[in-house]
Amino acid sequence: MEKYNLDPSRLEEWMRQIDFEGERVDEIRADIQGLEGRCTQEFFKQYFAQFPDFLITKNRYKRGEKDPLNNLLNLGYEVLRRRVHIAVVSAHLDPYLGYLHSTRMYHPALVYDMLEPWRVIAEEFILNYHTKLSEDSFIKHGERSFLKRDEQIKFILAFDRIIDTKRIPYNRRGNSKTTKIRTAIKEEPRKLAQYLRRNIFQIYK
Repeated sequence: MEKYNLDPSRLEEWMRQIDFEGERVDEIRADIQGLEGRCTQEFFKQYFAQFPDFLITKNRYKRGEKDPLNNLLNLGYEVLRRRVHIAVVSAHLDPYLGYLHSTRMYHPALVYDMLEPWRVIAEEFILNYHTKLSEDSFIKHGERSFLKRDEQIKFILAFDRIIDTKRIPYNRRGNSKTTKIRTAIKEEPRKLAQYLRRNIFQIYK
């Protein structure tokens, strides 16, 4: 956050209040999700203020969004979600059995769980990429604003290029200081799968 002159102090204060102890998983999940909601609201309040007037919006909407910035975010998250879903399935994990996101029909909860750490990649990309856009980059469908078809293709190709080439700090199997984002996305489900299999083996040993 500090890289883009965003103030993380309130988020850091709230994070110190996390208590992972409880008698029921549902209780702990509700506490974490409540804190996540507060942190998300504070983050996007500051994040949205970084954009020009034609993109400005006050609230983060996951569905039914009308403004172009929320739709840009959803497009970026969807590019990442596809990558994460493939990685989860490749690790032989059930994408529909999650931890924080609730398990329900047609909702790949584990994919959304494992997507969370990578959302910042889309948010940072959009913060840099928006300078290539103008009001003419968008088209109206009813009351909703979306990138035009050719602009969507440019956006997705540019974001895919970042995922495939940018290196980030990441400890991969104890022998890497940095790795490409695409590799890290693949590695996280593998780590979870190894952890689960190791512990399940201990239970039934």
